[in-house]
Amino acid sequence: MADILDIETDVVVVGGGMAALWAAVASARSGAATVLVDKGFAGTSGVTAAGGP
Repeated sequence: MADILDIETDVVVVGGGMAALWAAVASARSGAATVLVDKGFAGTSGVTAAGGP
């Protein structure tokens, strides 16, 4: 069973693709408390899969 976390944040970005990663970076750089959630590992969407390791 997964642990449950209680987190206060300004922005939640859902997904680990390149667009989501950059959205999370931009949000955090602007000073917003930002949380990125994804079912897998960040940066492993189909967009980057063809790029190789």
